[in-house]
Amino acid sequence: MGSRQMQISSETALKYLATARISAPLASTWIKILLRPLAVRPTLRARETIYSLVSRTAAMRGLSTWELTAELGLSQKQLIAVESASVDQLSELLRLNPAECAALVSWTPQPLEGVRMQFRGAPVVSRSVMNPTVRGCPHCLREDTNRSQYETVDGMVMRGDWQFRHTAICIRHASPLVPLWTAKRVADRYDFATQLSKIENDLMEGRLDAVTCEVTNYDKWIDQRLETSPGTGFIAVGAGHLAGEKSVQDLLEDRDIEVERLQ
Repeated sequence: MGSRQMQISSETALKYLATARISAPLASTWIKILLRPLAVRPTLRARETIYSLVSRTAAMRGLSTWELTAELGLSQKQLIAVESASVDQLSELLRLNPAECAALVSWTPQPLEGVRMQFRGAPVVSRSVMNPTVRGCPHCLREDTNRSQYETVDGMVMRGDWQFRHTAICIRHASPLVPLWTAKRVADRYDFATQLSKIENDLMEGRLDAVTCEVTNYDKWIDQRLETSPGTGFIAVGAGHLAGEKSVQDLLEDRDIEVERLQ
């Protein structure tokens, strides 16, 4: 276990240096030291969201997600909204390359106008990716701890596809996604470092595990579509299924999938 390196926010650093009686060159040197990329940081994992990566960084320091962002001078509001300024700042602090940054943003729902979100390069209705109840696969989270460094939860990765309404199971473990916690306040919902710590024992001892189930072709198709998004899919159905009540269009709209007539 290496030593942990804390970092204070740019605002705190500048306030201190403004009152300290030190020379300009020395002040410049200290600013560069204080604001350098984090020495202790997690490695980005597949399908990980911004909130997950920030939370794991916080867990390495024994902090909540938002305690860490306050220390680093990251705006909580801008981060939740996935605004480019905060994403760029986070990318610099965690030394993410452009491809890693793009993947991180892609798996994190981003607000659009109205009640829509951007997810995996496509617009979706908000309720298909936003829910007070956060779901996940206990098996994946338990396996993740094999890569934990300082705290058990600093290895636990919250995947973006887990919150997509149409994803019902973990393909890898043939296990239904289970509710992990419910929080109406968005900031509490995305404080993964705190929430995972609360259920750590239940996760590790298997009390949240669900009975395994069959992985259907539909489950595999959804998973593959998310992995290769964006793109255009084609499904053929008989004309009789497009008319009357409970038509294909009705069923798709019930699942928050937008239907547009082309001809």
